[in-house]
Amino acid sequence: MDAYMQPELPFFTSDSGYSRWHEECACYRRDLERKLGVPLGVKVRVILRDFQHPFTGILELVVGTERAPRLRLSGLRFEFTLDEIVSIHRMDGEDQTISSTARETTDSPAAGH
Repeated sequence: MDAYMQPELPFFTSDSGYSRWHEECACYRRDLERKLGVPLGVKVRVILRDFQHPFTGILELVVGTERAPRLRLSGLRFEFTLDEIVSIHRMDGEDQTISSTARETTDSPAAGH
């Protein structure tokens, strides 16, 4: 019986393929951040319309088929759209607030405020 032997793939010969893929993902994420006007993959405090208290977590893009992009904070079970965001404040050391009106970015004059 002749069994077909699949050749072994050289997984550990080089990290260049993974590095290139990782760079492409980072570039795609930066392009999406510019397009949407929100910082993805970083810890933020978000104030949403119709909620009294802000939510804190890592902002993620929900992959789906809807036309309007849907977002989610890590740890939360609900999703929201860009239109529901009142403001976003980065919590990763870059003291930056992003307003929902025209998605303007403003740097705070003093860090930590």
